[in-house]
Amino acid sequence: MNTHMGRRAAAIATTIPLLLLGACSSDNDDATPTTAAAAETTVEEALGYDDDTIDTDDDTDDYSDTGNTLIASWGETIDYEDGVSFSVTKPVPTTVSEYYQDEYTNPVEITITVTNNSNEAYDAGLTIIDVTSAGSSAEAIFDTEAGYDGQYSSILPGKSLSWKAAYDVAAPDDVTVEVTDFFRESAYFTD
Repeated sequence: MNTHMGRRAAAIATTIPLLLLGACSSDNDDATPTTAAAAETTVEEALGYDDDTIDTDDDTDDYSDTGNTLIASWGETIDYEDGVSFSVTKPVPTTVSEYYQDEYTNPVEITITVTNNSNEAYDAGLTIIDVTSAGSSAEAIFDTEAGYDGQYSSILPGKSLSWKAAYDVAAPDDVTVEVTDFFRESAYFTD
């Protein structure tokens, strides 16, 4: 390991706890101690995570807001306050190219749509899709010949982008799709 990098990592590892301890101490006896929850809020705000960034107004959205979990039915749209929205179609059986025919038992196809009504380009390559079926993780199918090769485009403001993805699922009638990126709460699509 590079000793310069090792020293930098050690300095960071020791500085963070000291900063957190410093936030909890004060020379002023009248000061209110900082709680762990307050420290988490400060970190979340510093990173740009805020529950207010999700539009949960039940009058305009198609999804149910159950606490911090956003759940929608297939084909519905989950809109975020910044103008980005996600939608996923119901999984349908699909076929893969000849090379993969014997590898997958229950391949299904979904279509993901990201609409960008924000003020900045949205990098669709940051979109994370996790699929579960009958209580287990589904395997993503990367089959370029069949058109399942991921998405790496940017979406300009006012535009939408749709792409197809395939997964090998345990039970085609029991599928949940989670869509997120590094900046917002997960959106779940299911029956």
